[in-house]
Amino acid sequence: MKKLIQNGRAVAQKAAAVALGTATMAASSGAFAIDITDVSTAISDGNSAVTTVVAGIVGIVAVMVGFGYVVSLLRKS
Repeated sequence: MKKLIQNGRAVAQKAAAVALGTATMAASSGAFAIDITDVSTAISDGNSAVTTVVAGIVGIVAVMVGFGYVVSLLRKS
């Protein structure tokens, strides 16, 4: 009988801890609310960063192709 009471108390303590954790999570969930304007700003910043990188890579490739063309013309002459 003593063991049964101890097990009952342990189960009650676990249930209370779970309830307290659930209440704490519900209270703090407002701190993690998603603001759509922040998401839109982040997406816009990401798109502009990708555009800048792609333009830079295209520019570097164009310079290298032009340099190769000049070197090949100089070798032929």
